Amino acid sequence: MKQIYLKELLEYLDRNKIDYEFKGKLNDTINGFSSITKYKENTITWIKNSDILINNDITKLNIRLVILNNSVSILEKFENVIIVNNPKNVFFLILEEFYLEKIKYGISKNSMIAKSAKIHPNVYIGNNCTIILNNVVISENVKIGRYCTIKSGTIIGEIGFGYSINEKNESVRVPHFGGVIIGDNVDIGANTTIERETIDDTIIKKGTKIDD
Repeated sequence: MKQIYLKELLEYLDRNKIDYEFKGKLNDTINGFSSITKYKENTITWIKNSDILINNDITKLNIRLVILNNSVSILEKFENVIIVNNPKNVFFLILEEFYLEKIKYGISKNSMIAKSAKIHPNVYIGNNCTIILNNVVISENVKIGRYCTIKSGTIIGEIGFGYSINEKNESVRVPHFGGVIIGDNVDIGANTTIERETIDDTIIKKGTKIDD
């Protein structure tokens, strides 16, 4: 993993108007990230609260940089400390900025998309899939908002389980006229199926998170 100066991290927090207090050396560096229970040398980590200290003598780990809040009282035991109200949130903000591979928006040449599908420009569509991850299927009458994540194996926009009984007492599939509307900032877990309704649209509201 790439080497990051601590002053770079703090400049990022400043740009994003994160309220923090720093104690340590600005010219120190980190070479990645790790959890507090499986700490790796010269990395950034975070502590949720003082409970983690009860059964773990983490003061012996020579932690390079830790993010925590004021409830942790042994600040002097760490080389460099960033004190914030929400350590978990700030930890993952830093990881996303400095260590997460940035998505390049666009559609690969191997992807096949229904003509009626409406997809926002800020979407990455990979090989042999429709959006974000692998082997996703997006069928007819689907609208997808901004900043959505759709994980592998998901199927969106197929017709639902709609049947009627005809004059011969046989089950016959009814036509589906509805679509699927997915709002902004929606996360859809792997192997999820979202079907169209018969008449109305299936609506996944803004900010919804669906597990695998």
